[in-house]
Amino acid sequence: MFNFRDISELFIRNKAAIMVNDAQELKKGVSFMFNDPIRGREMGERARKLIYDNKGATVKTVELIKAFL
Repeated sequence: MFNFRDISELFIRNKAAIMVNDAQELKKGVSFMFNDPIRGREMGERARKLIYDNKGATVKTVELIKAFL
């Protein structure tokens, strides 16, 4: 996730994603989602909210830059 570090850290910090380092950790993460669907659903809802809250970030950034030009 090196090429989108800021957004990935935002998701992890808000418990909207998990970080895995290898196939074994990925397997555990997927198993977690299947074995605890309520917590998996909650994580999905947090992710959805983060996406919604950051919608239009590019337009907002451009508008801020234009104010300084």
